[in-house]
Amino acid sequence: MELSEEFIAHVLFGEDSDAEKGGHLFGRKRENKTEFPPSWDEEHITLALKSVLRQPHVVSFHLPRIILQKEVDGVYIELVLRATNSGLIPHSAFPIYGAGVVQNILGQQFHLPQPNSRKGK
Repeated sequence: MELSEEFIAHVLFGEDSDAEKGGHLFGRKRENKTEFPPSWDEEHITLALKSVLRQPHVVSFHLPRIILQKEVDGVYIELVLRATNSGLIPHSAFPIYGAGVVQNILGQQFHLPQPNSRKGK
């Protein structure tokens, strides 16, 4: 399985038609969304997502979703796959917490340096 350019763009920039979908590149400032560290560029994020897909540290099944998690360069990342009749399809990916990870809440950015520091979850 590969991560398509469209999927990577969704994770980085989000959907123009729906501010609640995607957009995790630092500086996007989408409400309730987490953002990758400011030092992570598009290539770094893409390589990190591919690493999670290839060699996750944690795999959990919540069918029809399969959740993959891995720590990459101090950032814990979740990649969600959706099981369909055609196989597995990447559904979402985002940083959970780690050095430089922030979550946007009511126009403010909150740092998420450790587990369970997300707001509203």
